[in-house]
Amino acid sequence: KLPARANYAEWRAEELSYYLDIDGVKEDTWSLPDGLTLSVTRQRHPMGGLLLLFKDITGELELQTKFNAIMKTQASTLDNLHEAVAVFGGDGRLQLSNPAYARLWRLDTDLLAGRPHVRDVLDAAHDLYRHDGTWQEMREALVGHALDRETTRMRLNRADGTVIDYRTVPLSDGSVLNSYQDVTDSVTIEQALRASNRALETADRLKSEFIANVSYQLRTPLNAILGFAEILANQYFGSLNDRQLGYAGSIADASRQLLSLINDILDIATIEAGYLELAVGEVDVSHLLQGVYDLAREWAGNQQLTLELDCPADFGTIEGDERRLKQALYNLVSNAVKFTPEGGRICLSAAHHGDGVALAVSDTGVGISAADHDRVFGRFERAKAAGRRSGAGLGLSLVKSIIELHGGSVALESVPGRGTTVSCHLPMRVPVGEAAVPAVARPVPAQASSPALRAAGEAGL
Repeated sequence: KLPARANYAEWRAEELSYYLDIDGVKEDTWSLPDGLTLSVTRQRHPMGGLLLLFKDITGELELQTKFNAIMKTQASTLDNLHEAVAVFGGDGRLQLSNPAYARLWRLDTDLLAGRPHVRDVLDAAHDLYRHDGTWQEMREALVGHALDRETTRMRLNRADGTVIDYRTVPLSDGSVLNSYQDVTDSVTIEQALRASNRALETADRLKSEFIANVSYQLRTPLNAILGFAEILANQYFGSLNDRQLGYAGSIADASRQLLSLINDILDIATIEAGYLELAVGEVDVSHLLQGVYDLAREWAGNQQLTLELDCPADFGTIEGDERRLKQALYNLVSNAVKFTPEGGRICLSAAHHGDGVALAVSDTGVGISAADHDRVFGRFERAKAAGRRSGAGLGLSLVKSIIELHGGSVALESVPGRGTTVSCHLPMRVPVGEAAVPAVARPVPAQASSPALRAAGEAGL
C-alpha cells in the first residue's frame, strides 16, 4: 500500500526524519500501486508526535488532466480555424482571439496579447473599414455590434475590396463571440455567374427577337412571290407553255417550302421566348388524326407512298391545343414522306398509353442510326442518313417543343434501312400553368388563295 519509490531505504529514512525535526506544514503527494493518488500533509501534534492528514485526490487529478486535454484541443482547434474569432468581455476587453483574426485585420500580436479594448482594436484596423461619415461614428457603431447581447449577422465590404461575413453570438458569461469569414472569392464567383447568366439571357432574348423579326420581314415578300407564282401557274392572265408552267410551279413549290421553314422558325422562337399560349380544349383524337390524314394523303400519293390511319372513331378525347397538335403530327408525317422511298408505307396511329395516349407516326423509310437519335431533336439538325433530302432540320425540334408544352414527351425508335416510329406521349389533361403565358398569334399568309395554302393556314402549318 506504500507509494512506489526507486530507493525505498532513502524514502524511509526521509519519512522518519519528520518525527525528529519539522518546521511548519510539509505537504507531499503519494502515488500508490493500486492507482490511487493521495495528498499528504504533515505537522507536529501539540501533544507530541506527528500528525499526518491523507486526502484522496485521484478524481481531482483525473478531472484536471481531462480539462487540460480539452483546453489544449480547443486551443489547437481555434488556432487552426480558417474563420477569424475574437471574444470580447462585458468590459469590452479582448479575452480570446485566434491567429486568423490577427491576419484578417492585420493586427499586431503584441497588441492582442495585452487584452486591448475593442475601441483600440478597431482603431488599429480603421484603414480597412469603408465609411461615409466620420471614423468615430463608424467605430461606435462597430463597438455596439461587437458587444451586442443579441445574435447579429451582417456583411462588411472593406476598403481593400475584401468582403467579410460577420456574426456575433452572446455567451453565458457575459462575453460576446465575434466571428469573421472572408467570402470575397464566393461573392466574386457569384457575381460573375450572375453577370454571365444575364449575358446569356440577353443573348438568347436577342436571338429570339432577331429570328422572329427576320421571319416576319421575310413573310411579306415571300407571300407576294408565292401569290404571283400561283397566278402564273393557274394562267389567269394568259396561256403559258410547258416550260413556263414548270418554272411557275417550281417557284411556288420553293416558296411554300421557304414559308414552311419561316413558320417553323417563328414558332420555335415564340416557344423559346415563352410567348406561346396553348388554346386548351377538348380534342377528339380520331378527328385530329383524320384531319392530318386528309391533309397529307394527296401529297403522300403523289410520292407513290401509302398513308394509313389506325385510330377508331370512338377513341375518345384528350385535353390540348388541337391546332398545335395537328401541326406537330403534320410535321411528323411530312418528315416521313420526305425520307421514305417510293412504294413505302406510312401509318398514323393512336393508342392508350398508361394515364395518357400515344400518337405515333411510323414509316418504312431510311431510318435513323442510334447515334443520331438525340441529335435529330436539336434545331437545324438532321440525321446523317438524310443526305441531300430537303429540310432544315426544324421539324422534330418543333414537334418536341409543342408536345412538351402539353406536358408530354417524344420517343423515337428506328432501325436504319427499315424505318422509324416517332411517338408523342400526351397526358389526358394539360398540367396547370402550361398555357399561362401571353400568346403571339401567327397570321395566315395574306396570299393564301390556293386550296393547299388555305388548308395549311387552317391547320396552322
